[in-house]
Amino acid sequence: TLDSDINILESWNDEGGNFNHNNKTVDFSSATGDENGIITINGATSFYDLKATGLGGKTLSFGEACNITVTNEMTLSGTDVENPLTVKGTKGGTINVAQNNIGNYLTLVSENLPTITNDNADSEKLFEICLYSSSDSNEVAKEKNWLVFEGEMIFTCVGGSDVDDGKYYWTDNANWDNGIHPT
Repeated sequence: TLDSDINILESWNDEGGNFNHNNKTVDFSSATGDENGIITINGATSFYDLKATGLGGKTLSFGEACNITVTNEMTLSGTDVENPLTVKGTKGGTINVAQNNIGNYLTLVSENLPTITNDNADSEKLFEICLYSSSDSNEVAKEKNWLVFEGEMIFTCVGGSDVDDGKYYWTDNANWDNGIHPT
């Protein structure tokens, strides 16, 4: 059981132990990975917040038997357009996510990319993530429920039902024309 947020410096390997996230963050943002810059997540794990940001030039690999759940927020990002984080899988698998997901400056490798799922019955869309992708495999990524936006994105507030004193909530995806909120 986690008592506080933790930083992972290399990779994550869940071999069937009893991990309790206790509503804490598992943060890979300081990870260096192996000698090739590959940071691997293995096993079936339930995370509260899964964060891997600022990892330009590195690869986040979802390994064998990777069936993970992120109950609150998954945030993945590279550094910038020239230094994306590469995301790939080795045996497919699934990532079951909640509504709060952010991705920027990512390159997706479609072969064995995990499929995104969402068990939230109230969700209008299976998965919403805005990512920059320089990959030529976007169609396969979309088939696996990674919602891909390429290049610059323009956000237009269209209003909605979530209003406080006549002001729309910034983080309510329903208030934006493209179905996701700016970060």
